[in-house]
Amino acid sequence: MIRSLCTALLIALLSWTTASAQTLYRVSDGTEFFVDGTSNIHDWTATVGTVEGSFVISEAYAQKGKLKPGTAFSGGSLSIPVASLDGGKGETMNNKILAAFDAPSHPNIRFELGEATVAKLPQGDQNFPVSVSGQLSMAGQTHPVTLSLTGSRQADGSYRFTGKHDILMTSFGMEPPTALFGQIATGDKVVIRINLVLKGS
Repeated sequence: MIRSLCTALLIALLSWTTASAQTLYRVSDGTEFFVDGTSNIHDWTATVGTVEGSFVISEAYAQKGKLKPGTAFSGGSLSIPVASLDGGKGETMNNKILAAFDAPSHPNIRFELGEATVAKLPQGDQNFPVSVSGQLSMAGQTHPVTLSLTGSRQADGSYRFTGKHDILMTSFGMEPPTALFGQIATGDKVVIRINLVLKGS
């Protein structure tokens, strides 16, 4: 009986230690996402107005000087309302964006984290490479993606992750927008520019 009780207490202690060794980091001020595209007339950029989400970061990564190779995140997700995308060309272009995403049926772009790893040790406050994989959902389809980001620890203890990722709209069943009865046609490939700031809660 005593042995069973001791075992239960040990398991509980280990579970608490594991949980306490993780910190929830939320999307914070300074976060910026952009979508760069092309057309047969001119290039264009859409600004993402709202990014929501959080990630659980290992305490070893949350404390300065304790970064080491391995899994940095144990879970997390991002959500972007399609309606927050602004093409910078007025209501007509924004409506084209909403239509391309079929926003009434699929109002959000979502990313569910699978794994994020730091492959190389940083020296002091230097940047460090992070490989991020997960599931990206938009326009009613979900596909695996892998992102190569650069991470850095900020003076206030927050983390900044930057990078770019190419996406083909047609790979998600989206039809690249057109205008003026097809005289203006956008390219299939878009580039997502990521500037993600995460701050501990």
